[in-house]
Amino acid sequence: MAVTVEVIPESFGGFLVHKWLLWVGERYFFLGQDLKVCDRLLGRDPVAVAREVATACGLEACDLRRKDCRDALGAIILDAVGGEEALEGLAPWELGVE
Repeated sequence: MAVTVEVIPESFGGFLVHKWLLWVGERYFFLGQDLKVCDRLLGRDPVAVAREVATACGLEACDLRRKDCRDALGAIILDAVGGEEALEGLAPWELGVE
């Protein structure tokens, strides 16, 4: 099943932040602000996550404007939450870290 992350730019207190949605097939899950997702959901430093995504895409730096990088990030997140089976029966907001 196709998995990807949709990146939604948003202004927060004068700063630009990015909200993430995880898409698994036709279902989506609101995750929340990028830094909070890395810390609270993945339990990892955002720089480490960016490096892993870049490596998966064969790049020196993570570029979430590229679909292959968003797909790689989606796969990392899906793996961290326990795979597709762990998402069965969850509502779209139940993975949110806000």
